[in-house]
Amino acid sequence: MNNLETARTIKAPRKSEKVPSVEGLDKYETIYYRWYINNFKDADVQKKSDDKEQQRDLSFFAQGDEYDRDRIMADRAKVVRMRENDDRASKEGEIFEHIITENIELHGWLGDNAFTFKTVEYDDRTKHVDLVVEWDNGEGKEPIKLAIDCTVASTEDVINKKVGYILDELKERKMTNVDYFESQVDFSVKPIKDIPRVILAINKDKLENLCRDFVVLDKNDPVWQSNYLQVFFLEEIRAQIVSQTEIIGKNFGEPDNLRGEEALEKYSNEKDFLLKRLAEIEDVIKERLKEKEQVLSEDDWAQANEDIKRSKAFKYIKKAYGDIPGLHTHVA
Repeated sequence: MNNLETARTIKAPRKSEKVPSVEGLDKYETIYYRWYINNFKDADVQKKSDDKEQQRDLSFFAQGDEYDRDRIMADRAKVVRMRENDDRASKEGEIFEHIITENIELHGWLGDNAFTFKTVEYDDRTKHVDLVVEWDNGEGKEPIKLAIDCTVASTEDVINKKVGYILDELKERKMTNVDYFESQVDFSVKPIKDIPRVILAINKDKLENLCRDFVVLDKNDPVWQSNYLQVFFLEEIRAQIVSQTEIIGKNFGEPDNLRGEEALEKYSNEKDFLLKRLAEIEDVIKERLKEKEQVLSEDDWAQANEDIKRSKAFKYIKKAYGDIPGLHTHVA
């Protein structure tokens, strides 16, 4: 994205550096967060804590034909009201989100044709989307898109609430909308509608380990390209897409109250459209997993499988969806 080239050249912090402590963060999380604030996090986001009216992230969209200026002003006002009721001081979430974005963009965790768009605060707060991943689908074809909500799972209630948002959308025969979006593939600037959404979640101890690795290694060290956690996240995505597909296939509303061929056809078309969107994501993830089998060692796969079995975050997600069918991992 906008800061990607800058991010490529920023020197990672060293473990010997002394940094001021940050409340609620462990040692390596603190080092990572300080580096992130000082070198990557854009000035407009930093300014939000000083001036609640500052939301320059929407000014870019005001220049385009797809966006109404009055609507933008109304959305800005809504964010200001939401800030007053919720300071959302989730530094761990910011760290995790940035680690995910870095590794998708720089180290191919979701494939070499994957690009990311960091959502504006309005969509973060109202649509529960931290970033949108796009896969380049070839010249002339629409990019495949997936909305992601990143979270450091502290309690089962947090996951239940996040999965609940997704299930509520599916029950209404729709998926996630993102109002403010700039494609990183075809560079179109317009809202996107009905794209699948999943949660990427890890536990706090795993986040500290990731931050430690970032500090000890160089941020562009090739070892990031073979980090086993990319398998963990691919399986986390796949499991949710499989579950959502089953939910839509079996429980896509009730057509009993529909009358006439036109209503029934509309119902069928809506269902097929959403199933197609999910199938696209599942195919992409399966292909990425096959690719990882060529580059990751058996030890990496064993570690990924073990993490999937032991992860509380993964367990919370599966439980929130109900029994997720067809979950499997690499077997040597």
